[in-house]
Amino acid sequence: MYILTSTQRQKWRKRAISIVLNSIQNLLTPAFNITISALVIRLASRDLWGEFVSWLITAQLVAHILAWGNKEYLLRQFSQHPDQIIGAWWSAFVPRLALFLLICPVLLLLDSGWLLILWIAPLFIAQSLEVMVIFRKHFAFAVMTEMTLTIGMLMALVLADSITQSRLFAIFIIGAWGKAGVYVWRYKKVLEARGFAPLALAHIVYFRLALPFFLLGLSGMLASRIDLYTLSAIAPKSDVASYQVVINILLYVQAGANFILIPFVKTLYRLDKPTIQKIAMRLFIVGCLIMPVAIMGINLLVGWVYELSYPPMFWLMAGLFALPIFGYLPIIHRLYGQNAQGYVLWVNIIGAVCNGALNLMLIPPLGITGALTASAICQWAMLVAYICRNLR
Repeated sequence: MYILTSTQRQKWRKRAISIVLNSIQNLLTPAFNITISALVIRLASRDLWGEFVSWLITAQLVAHILAWGNKEYLLRQFSQHPDQIIGAWWSAFVPRLALFLLICPVLLLLDSGWLLILWIAPLFIAQSLEVMVIFRKHFAFAVMTEMTLTIGMLMALVLADSITQSRLFAIFIIGAWGKAGVYVWRYKKVLEARGFAPLALAHIVYFRLALPFFLLGLSGMLASRIDLYTLSAIAPKSDVASYQVVINILLYVQAGANFILIPFVKTLYRLDKPTIQKIAMRLFIVGCLIMPVAIMGINLLVGWVYELSYPPMFWLMAGLFALPIFGYLPIIHRLYGQNAQGYVLWVNIIGAVCNGALNLMLIPPLGITGALTASAICQWAMLVAYICRNLR
């Protein structure tokens, strides 16, 4: 029997702590959105939250575009050129800042556009520095920052005399600036340093260099969020609120597949096709076992916390929507290991387009059940596409 040495145990312990803290950090933001949506719906109305969700997803989309894959791109650059970290960071920051300044006049054409700019600016700053958190493994710092700001924002909401759109804007904007300020303070040496390394020449070609990372992230975001964007555009705000509540929790359920695989990601890159098929099948079976319990739990949760009810067909579609990722996530990791990200990109793009089209067809007659049905159909189609690719 193989026994780990003291050094190896310490190494694995540190790795496990990093994985847990990083997972907590990634889950805090959606957890905050779930909590604040419950408070707004209970203390104010669904219409109020549904209207604000339109601004929330707009700010998130613009911020995602401005990020332009910088985190993934810089992590690769830092690993390949550890002596040029400062130059690489600035080479990604400067062109994206220019893009933000170009977008600002367009945002001002929207209602409350200046509020969006005040909101997106700190999101842009914090996103630019998140790569330092990951590269330097400062996950405990990030978790404490998120938790402190989340508690403060929730208290500001609970203690308010009344909940309005203006107050929600103020809470989210101040919270975003708080996070950006803490990150700037923590990584001020990066901002103060002017050591432009040779990689600074990448300023003019950054958008091309980081384009694959940007397209993967954007296509994945659209594939998972196009239903909410479509619903926000054509459905009543009360329906948007009801749908956003459940879809956020379902994304938590989908994240469970990723958490199960996190400790084995590096190994997945090296495994052969038959082994990946076995892992995908086992993970899919796990998903089948936990899904009924998860859906019943979510049903009870939203009924008790939000005082919302949904038809049985909606919950059936919810389970069918959340399940396929348990089957295709291991295959995605294998494709990454084979440098076949292009296939993942095209699946995401086609999935987003088809999802949007199905949403336009199904939302008018079926409402939020139609939106979830469209997303479920596309998730199963993506599962089939990945299985076919892995069988080749």
